[in-house]
Amino acid sequence: MSKIVKGLCELVGGIVILIFIIRAISDKTPDAKTAPEVVITPHALGEQFSVGYWVYRCNGDEWVPTIGSAFPDAAFVVIDITAQNNDKSSSTLPPLHLVDTKGRKYDASSKPMYEGKFFGPLEELNPGVSKRGYVAFDVPPNREYVLEVGGGFESGESALVALTPHTTWEAQSSAVPQPIQPTPQPITPVARPEPPSAPPVPQPAPAPPVEASKPTSGVLCNWPVEIPHNGEVKFRNLPSDRLKFTFDHDAWLPRIQREPDGTQTLIMQSIKPGIQTMCDIRWEIAP
Repeated sequence: MSKIVKGLCELVGGIVILIFIIRAISDKTPDAKTAPEVVITPHALGEQFSVGYWVYRCNGDEWVPTIGSAFPDAAFVVIDITAQNNDKSSSTLPPLHLVDTKGRKYDASSKPMYEGKFFGPLEELNPGVSKRGYVAFDVPPNREYVLEVGGGFESGESALVALTPHTTWEAQSSAVPQPIQPTPQPITPVARPEPPSAPPVPQPAPAPPVEASKPTSGVLCNWPVEIPHNGEVKFRNLPSDRLKFTFDHDAWLPRIQREPDGTQTLIMQSIKPGIQTMCDIRWEIAP
């Protein structure tokens, strides 16, 4: 019996010693350090910078209602950008994206791909070649965005460019075309034989050119928008005549501003609480 008791005492003693050793080792183990937070500072407009094997410079940005014959589902923002391939071989321009303040990422729109100098989805540049062009995004207006550019498919790097905040969406009116003056056609007088003693018959003066007819009405907007309370929409190049506007008086507050060139600008302020989601405004020359 004494041997059994002695064995149990040795076993308990060994367990106690093992517990002390484990605690001593854990006390000496350094605490895991929290990884430092990486903060990416966006580049500014007009700044040239390198990322991966590409060099970029964002020259500017602009919100437009249409691009040629292309209409947006929300609103077009056009980015003017210069890109240069610094790789040792021909490379495809990495896709460009917009990122909003909630981290949502937007792809470039393919609608204006064949309009002017817009980059295509598979734009390829040879080594050392730079190209300037445009990229359009169809995104909700009145949000803050940054442009995300890539350093190449193999580099895995990217960079951000801070864009101009657009709290006011100025829609350029395309409903008021400028009148085209016709070229006056010369009138050839018809010679009539007269007696020698008769005085010469005076020829009629050329008729003055006929002024081209000006538009008397039009649609300023008829599409979905996202305008916050007290936000503004501007429509430029309206005729100098006295105008009448048709709109939702419970949603908009109009204001007319006469420009130095004689045209008028309509400024519509959203008075609807929350987000204004529809813009339906028409104009006509008042009788």
